Amino acid sequence: TGKLVWKRDRDVDYGTDNGDRKKAYSTPMIVDAGGGREVLVSPFAMATIAYDPDTGEPVWKVLHGGMNAGSRPMFGNGLVYISAGSGADSLIAVDPKGNGDVTNSHIRWRSGRMIPKRPSQVLVGQKYFMMEDGGVCSCLNALTGDVIWANRVSGAYWSSPLYADGYLYCCSQDGKVAVVKADDEFELVHETVFEKGFTASPVVAGNSLILRSESHVYRIAKQD
Repeated sequence: TGKLVWKRDRDVDYGTDNGDRKKAYSTPMIVDAGGGREVLVSPFAMATIAYDPDTGEPVWKVLHGGMNAGSRPMFGNGLVYISAGSGADSLIAVDPKGNGDVTNSHIRWRSGRMIPKRPSQVLVGQKYFMMEDGGVCSCLNALTGDVIWANRVSGAYWSSPLYADGYLYCCSQDGKVAVVKADDEFELVHETVFEKGFTASPVVAGNSLILRSESHVYRIAKQD
């Protein structure tokens, strides 16, 4: 019907009156917190709140600092992965089963190294892949946060990497598409340079890769 079902203010002390430090860019995600309970995980500046998606009642809150990143939360291995974009704890892994303020009880690991602000991360099983805005591609152990590998790939990135068939497709602002093997060791498999740069993320349609640059839309597929 379009009728408003619920609305909640984020009751967090931001420590500032600067509106630019209170924004939320990330897309919320509904996750299964266990025991038949679903929560809507909504990151924003300084904190993340998980709400009951039916009523909007806050279920738990975690304080992580930082001005909110554009990266969406990830869920797997029984953990919610939240990117804060800046600060010492710019990436945290949270057990979603808690209630109330879980900052000191349910953070399973945290990291402040090589964390992207705009590109979303990629979770493949127990491997957590990232392409940092400045071009550092890395792989973390998703259970512990330990760095498995990290290598620089030239270029600046706003587009989120795409995982498909064992590879990461990373589209840079200067028009380069780097294909990186999603494995235990870093391997740059291929690079292609296009006429214009990319800020939009790549997508898959059937067996085709769709890329949108500043000037063109491309469909890439094997010939029959």
